[in-house]
Amino acid sequence: MNAPAVATGPARVPRGAPASPADLSGVTDALATVRHGDRLRAAGVVGMLLAVLAALAVLALGLGAVPLSPGQVLGGLLGSDDGARFIVTGLRLPRLGLALAVGAALGLAGALLQAVVRNPLASPDVVGLTGGASAAGVLAIGAGLTGAAVGSAALVGALGAAGLVFALSGRGVRGTRFVVVGVAVAFLAQGVLGYALTRASLTEARSAYFWLVGSVGSAAWADAARVAAVLGAVVVVLALAHRPLRALGLDDDTARAVGATP
Repeated sequence: MNAPAVATGPARVPRGAPASPADLSGVTDALATVRHGDRLRAAGVVGMLLAVLAALAVLALGLGAVPLSPGQVLGGLLGSDDGARFIVTGLRLPRLGLALAVGAALGLAGALLQAVVRNPLASPDVVGLTGGASAAGVLAIGAGLTGAAVGSAALVGALGAAGLVFALSGRGVRGTRFVVVGVAVAFLAQGVLGYALTRASLTEARSAYFWLVGSVGSAAWADAARVAAVLGAVVVVLALAHRPLRALGLDDDTARAVGATP
Protein backbone atom coordinates (compact mmCIF):
# COMPACT_ATOMS: atom_id res chain seq x y z
CA MET A 1 0.00 0.00 0.00
CA ASN A 2 1.43 3.31 -1.05
CA ALA A 3 1.70 6.11 1.51
CA PRO A 4 -0.57 9.11 0.83
CA ALA A 5 1.10 12.07 -0.85
CA VAL A 6 1.77 14.96 1.47
CA ALA A 7 1.38 18.45 0.06
CA THR A 8 4.43 20.56 0.61
CA GLY A 9 5.01 24.30 0.12
CA PRO A 10 7.88 25.90 -1.69
CA ALA A 11 11.28 24.87 -0.55
CA ARG A 12 12.69 27.14 2.11
CA VAL A 13 16.14 28.56 1.71
CA PRO A 14 18.11 28.13 4.91
CA ARG A 15 18.82 31.38 6.70
CA GLY A 16 22.28 32.67 5.86
CA ALA A 17 22.51 30.65 2.65
CA PRO A 18 23.86 32.59 -0.36
CA ALA A 19 21.29 33.72 -2.88
CA SER A 20 21.24 31.98 -6.22
CA PRO A 21 22.24 33.84 -9.41
CA ALA A 22 18.61 33.79 -10.53
CA ASP A 23 17.49 35.51 -7.31
CA LEU A 24 20.22 38.14 -7.63
CA SER A 25 19.28 38.76 -11.25
CA GLY A 26 15.65 39.27 -10.28
CA VAL A 27 16.57 41.75 -7.56
CA THR A 28 18.84 43.64 -9.95
CA ASP A 29 16.10 43.86 -12.57
CA ALA A 30 13.61 45.10 -9.98
CA LEU A 31 16.01 47.79 -8.76
CA ALA A 32 16.70 48.87 -12.34
CA THR A 33 12.96 49.18 -12.99
CA VAL A 34 12.48 51.27 -9.84
CA ARG A 35 15.40 53.55 -10.74
CA HIS A 36 14.07 54.00 -14.28
CA GLY A 37 10.67 54.97 -12.93
CA ASP A 38 12.25 57.42 -10.49
CA ARG A 39 14.23 59.04 -13.30
CA LEU A 40 11.12 59.42 -15.43
CA ARG A 41 9.19 61.01 -12.57
CA ALA A 42 12.10 63.32 -11.76
CA ALA A 43 12.40 64.34 -15.41
CA GLY A 44 8.68 65.08 -15.57
CA VAL A 45 8.77 67.20 -12.41
CA VAL A 46 11.85 69.10 -13.58
CA GLY A 47 10.29 69.74 -16.98
CA MET A 48 7.09 71.04 -15.41
CA LEU A 49 9.02 73.32 -13.04
CA LEU A 50 11.12 74.69 -15.91
CA ALA A 51 7.96 75.47 -17.87
CA VAL A 52 6.50 77.31 -14.87
CA LEU A 53 9.80 79.16 -14.39
CA ALA A 54 9.84 80.26 -18.03
CA ALA A 55 6.28 81.57 -17.78
CA LEU A 56 7.06 83.46 -14.57
CA ALA A 57 10.23 84.89 -16.15
CA VAL A 58 8.23 86.31 -19.06
CA LEU A 59 5.76 87.86 -16.63
CA ALA A 60 8.58 89.29 -14.50
CA LEU A 61 10.23 90.87 -17.53
CA GLY A 62 6.96 92.68 -18.23
CA LEU A 63 6.69 94.25 -14.77
CA GLY A 64 8.12 97.66 -14.01
CA ALA A 65 7.64 101.38 -14.52
CA VAL A 66 6.89 100.63 -18.17
CA PRO A 67 4.60 97.57 -18.20
CA LEU A 68 4.99 95.23 -21.15
CA SER A 69 2.70 92.50 -22.39
CA PRO A 70 4.04 88.94 -22.83
CA GLY A 71 4.01 89.53 -26.58
CA GLN A 72 6.13 92.65 -26.22
CA VAL A 73 8.52 90.80 -23.92
CA LEU A 74 8.97 88.01 -26.44
CA GLY A 75 9.38 90.59 -29.19
CA GLY A 76 12.09 92.33 -27.20
CA LEU A 77 13.88 89.03 -26.58
CA LEU A 78 13.72 88.05 -30.25
CA GLY A 79 14.63 91.54 -31.48
CA SER A 80 11.42 92.11 -33.41
CA ASP A 81 10.23 94.92 -31.10
CA ASP A 82 12.84 97.68 -30.98
CA GLY A 83 10.88 99.69 -28.43
CA ALA A 84 10.88 96.85 -25.88
CA ARG A 85 14.30 95.46 -26.73
CA PHE A 86 16.33 97.88 -24.60
CA ILE A 87 13.97 97.61 -21.64
CA VAL A 88 13.94 93.82 -21.71
CA THR A 89 17.51 92.91 -22.65
CA GLY A 90 19.34 95.96 -21.34
CA LEU A 91 17.60 96.58 -18.02
CA ARG A 92 15.38 93.76 -16.81
CA LEU A 93 17.03 90.63 -18.17
CA PRO A 94 20.34 91.14 -16.26
CA ARG A 95 18.36 91.55 -13.04
CA LEU A 96 16.38 88.42 -13.76
CA GLY A 97 19.53 86.47 -14.62
CA LEU A 98 21.26 87.51 -11.40
CA ALA A 99 18.17 86.70 -9.33
CA LEU A 100 17.89 83.24 -10.91
CA ALA A 101 21.60 82.50 -10.38
CA VAL A 102 21.51 83.59 -6.74
CA GLY A 103 18.30 81.66 -6.12
CA ALA A 104 19.80 78.53 -7.65
CA ALA A 105 22.90 78.92 -5.48
CA LEU A 106 20.78 79.26 -2.33
CA GLY A 107 18.70 76.22 -3.25
CA LEU A 108 21.83 74.19 -3.96
CA ALA A 109 23.34 75.19 -0.63
CA GLY A 110 20.22 74.10 1.23
CA ALA A 111 20.04 70.77 -0.61
CA LEU A 112 23.71 70.03 0.12
CA LEU A 113 23.32 70.85 3.79
CA GLN A 114 20.27 68.60 4.08
CA ALA A 115 22.17 65.77 2.39
CA VAL A 116 25.18 66.12 4.69
CA VAL A 117 23.16 66.51 7.89
CA ARG A 118 20.59 63.96 6.69
CA ASN A 119 17.76 66.08 8.07
CA PRO A 120 15.10 67.79 5.91
CA LEU A 121 14.77 70.57 8.50
CA ALA A 122 18.37 71.68 8.08
CA SER A 123 19.02 74.81 6.07
CA PRO A 124 21.65 77.57 6.30
CA ASP A 125 19.25 79.91 8.09
CA VAL A 126 18.00 77.27 10.55
CA VAL A 127 21.45 76.08 11.67
CA GLY A 128 22.87 79.58 12.11
CA LEU A 129 25.02 80.01 9.01
CA THR A 130 22.90 82.85 7.63
CA GLY A 131 22.74 84.49 11.05
CA GLY A 132 26.50 84.32 11.48
CA ALA A 133 27.06 85.87 8.06
CA SER A 134 24.51 88.62 8.72
CA ALA A 135 25.92 89.51 12.13
CA ALA A 136 29.50 89.64 10.86
CA GLY A 137 28.49 91.73 7.85
CA VAL A 138 26.64 94.28 9.96
CA LEU A 139 29.55 94.49 12.40
CA ALA A 140 31.83 95.16 9.43
CA ILE A 141 29.54 97.93 8.18
CA GLY A 142 29.53 99.43 11.67
CA ALA A 143 33.33 99.38 11.61
CA GLY A 144 33.32 101.45 8.42
CA LEU A 145 34.08 98.67 5.92
CA THR A 146 32.45 98.60 2.50
CA GLY A 147 32.31 96.54 -0.67
CA ALA A 148 34.18 93.25 -0.79
CA ALA A 149 35.38 93.66 2.80
CA VAL A 150 31.80 93.32 4.03
CA GLY A 151 31.30 90.18 1.94
CA SER A 152 34.55 88.71 3.26
CA ALA A 153 33.46 89.43 6.83
CA ALA A 154 30.13 87.71 6.14
CA LEU A 155 31.97 84.65 4.82
CA VAL A 156 34.13 84.53 7.94
CA GLY A 157 31.01 84.86 10.10
CA ALA A 158 29.28 81.99 8.32
CA LEU A 159 32.35 79.76 8.66
CA GLY A 160 32.66 80.71 12.33
CA ALA A 161 29.02 79.84 12.97
CA ALA A 162 29.47 76.51 11.19
CA GLY A 163 32.54 75.72 13.28
CA LEU A 164 30.71 76.63 16.49
CA VAL A 165 27.75 74.42 15.62
CA PHE A 166 30.05 71.55 14.70
CA ALA A 167 32.03 71.90 17.94
CA LEU A 168 28.97 72.11 20.19
CA SER A 169 27.07 69.27 18.51
CA GLY A 170 29.79 66.88 19.70
CA ARG A 171 28.86 64.01 17.39
CA GLY A 172 29.54 65.39 13.97
CA VAL A 173 26.89 66.66 11.60
CA ARG A 174 24.36 63.84 11.85
CA GLY A 175 21.11 63.61 13.71
CA THR A 176 18.75 66.02 15.42
CA ARG A 177 21.35 67.33 17.85
CA PHE A 178 23.18 69.20 15.11
CA VAL A 179 19.98 70.99 14.07
CA VAL A 180 19.05 71.86 17.67
CA VAL A 181 22.50 73.30 18.33
CA GLY A 182 22.26 75.17 15.03
CA VAL A 183 18.96 76.74 16.07
CA ALA A 184 20.58 77.92 19.32
CA VAL A 185 23.51 79.43 17.41
CA ALA A 186 21.04 81.10 15.02
CA PHE A 187 19.30 82.80 17.95
CA LEU A 188 22.68 83.86 19.34
CA ALA A 189 23.61 85.36 15.98
CA GLN A 190 20.29 87.20 15.83
CA GLY A 191 21.02 88.69 19.23
CA VAL A 192 24.43 89.89 18.06
CA LEU A 193 22.83 91.29 14.90
CA GLY A 194 20.21 93.21 16.88
CA TYR A 195 22.84 94.63 19.22
CA ALA A 196 25.00 95.74 16.29
CA LEU A 197 22.04 97.50 14.67
CA THR A 198 21.13 99.36 17.86
CA ARG A 199 24.71 100.57 18.30
CA ALA A 200 25.08 101.73 14.69
CA SER A 201 24.42 105.25 13.49
CA LEU A 202 21.39 106.05 11.38
CA THR A 203 23.42 105.98 8.16
CA GLU A 204 25.15 102.72 9.09
CA ALA A 205 21.84 101.12 10.11
CA ARG A 206 20.27 102.14 6.78
CA SER A 207 23.22 100.69 4.88
CA ALA A 208 23.07 97.52 6.99
CA TYR A 209 19.36 97.00 6.35
CA PHE A 210 19.87 97.56 2.62
CA TRP A 211 22.73 95.04 2.64
CA LEU A 212 20.70 92.48 4.60
CA VAL A 213 17.70 92.69 2.28
CA GLY A 214 19.77 92.82 -0.89
CA SER A 215 18.80 94.18 -4.28
CA VAL A 216 19.26 93.39 -7.96
CA GLY A 217 18.15 96.86 -9.05
CA SER A 218 21.57 97.87 -10.34
CA ALA A 219 22.56 94.43 -11.65
CA ALA A 220 24.51 94.22 -14.89
CA TRP A 221 25.42 91.32 -17.15
CA ALA A 222 28.87 91.14 -15.55
CA ASP A 223 27.32 90.51 -12.11
CA ALA A 224 25.09 87.73 -13.41
CA ALA A 225 28.02 86.21 -15.33
CA ARG A 226 30.26 86.07 -12.24
CA VAL A 227 27.63 84.35 -10.12
CA ALA A 228 26.72 81.97 -12.95
CA ALA A 229 30.39 81.06 -13.49
CA VAL A 230 30.92 80.21 -9.81
CA LEU A 231 27.65 78.29 -9.71
CA GLY A 232 28.58 76.35 -12.84
CA ALA A 233 31.96 75.37 -11.38
CA VAL A 234 30.29 74.15 -8.19
CA VAL A 235 27.75 72.13 -10.16
CA VAL A 236 30.54 70.45 -12.14
CA VAL A 237 32.39 69.52 -8.93
CA LEU A 238 29.20 68.15 -7.39
CA ALA A 239 28.43 66.15 -10.54
CA LEU A 240 31.85 64.53 -10.32
CA ALA A 241 31.28 63.73 -6.64
CA HIS A 242 27.69 62.54 -6.99
CA ARG A 243 28.37 59.03 -5.67
CA PRO A 244 29.82 60.13 -2.30
CA LEU A 245 27.04 62.69 -2.00
CA ARG A 246 24.40 60.03 -2.57
CA ALA A 247 26.09 57.86 0.07
CA LEU A 248 25.77 60.74 2.56
CA GLY A 249 22.00 60.44 2.33
CA LEU A 250 22.06 56.78 3.43
CA ASP A 251 21.84 55.62 7.01
CA ASP A 252 24.99 54.12 8.51
CA ASP A 253 23.95 50.47 8.12
CA THR A 254 22.95 50.89 4.48
CA ALA A 255 26.14 52.82 3.71
CA ARG A 256 28.27 50.02 5.17
CA ALA A 257 26.28 47.42 3.22
CA VAL A 258 27.07 49.09 -0.09
CA GLY A 259 30.72 49.58 0.83
CA ALA A 260 30.62 53.31 1.63
CA THR A 261 32.05 54.85 4.77
CA PRO A 262 29.21 56.44 6.78
